[in-house]
Amino acid sequence: MLVVSTIKNQWDEEIVEQGIYLEKGFWRERLINCYNSSDLGLGTCLCQSHEPYKEYRIKRKEVLSYLEKYPEKAKDLTSEEKEDLKRYKEDVVYRFWCDIEEFFNMEKEEIEKSILSAVKLGLNVEDRLTKVIEELGYSDIKVTWAFSDGFNEFPFNITRENKTYPTLIIWYREDDGEIYDIFLELVTTERGLEATEETQSVQVNEEKSEDERKAERIIEELLNS
Repeated sequence: MLVVSTIKNQWDEEIVEQGIYLEKGFWRERLINCYNSSDLGLGTCLCQSHEPYKEYRIKRKEVLSYLEKYPEKAKDLTSEEKEDLKRYKEDVVYRFWCDIEEFFNMEKEEIEKSILSAVKLGLNVEDRLTKVIEELGYSDIKVTWAFSDGFNEFPFNITRENKTYPTLIIWYREDDGEIYDIFLELVTTERGLEATEETQSVQVNEEKSEDERKAERIIEELLNS
């Protein structure tokens, strides 16, 4: 856990007042909810109608932003948390899916189920996904549909002007003209039937100051330690 702040309870024990940690693929912020909690040694409240702590999901960019301001705090991270942030910074495919899941506040499988429901309602999910991708700052990723029956796939084209473009594919399966399954895939190759680590063509719009770049270098050293 990344400890943001601590306080001492009535027994002079130091307890976490605010902390940030990774759990089941999402980063969470934990804050003391009851400063009179007996469980935390702060008072006499039994916290029967509320929890001693309250928690919120936060984005990885927020975690990294905090570490840019306080790079020395990176030493509090577990090896799993360090590896997650390191992968987020270096692997753009992983970063893309993390950003998508954080935007919708649900896991990829849940997003796919929601898209299936939206399609059955006749909603334009392609335009919506395109706007989300643009809002997240990714350039040059286009959204397209492709059909799969589990054995064969209809060909799809992710090239324009002889250049391969990264593409978010909405794969679907149907029976008697009705779509019954949807899954998403980010590809960067012409055939593109599986995700690839070769993602240099995926660009993220980021402009950083010299101080931010210096803080990032410090974080990088700590994450690799």
